[in-house]
Amino acid sequence: MFMDLLKQSVAGTLQQGVQNLQQQQAMALLMNTINASGIGIKTGHAYIDVF
Repeated sequence: MFMDLLKQSVAGTLQQGVQNLQQQQAMALLMNTINASGIGIKTGHAYIDVF
C-alpha cells in the first residue's frame, strides 16, 4: 500500500518535471521564432502586451 503510493508520487513528480521542461522548450522555441522573424521584444512587459 505505502509502496504503491510512493511509486505514484514519484511517477507524478517525474511527469510534472517532464511537462515543465516541455513548456520551457516550447517557450524558448516561440521566443527564437519571434526573434528570427525580426520582431524585437525587449522587455517582459512588452511580451505580455503582445500576447
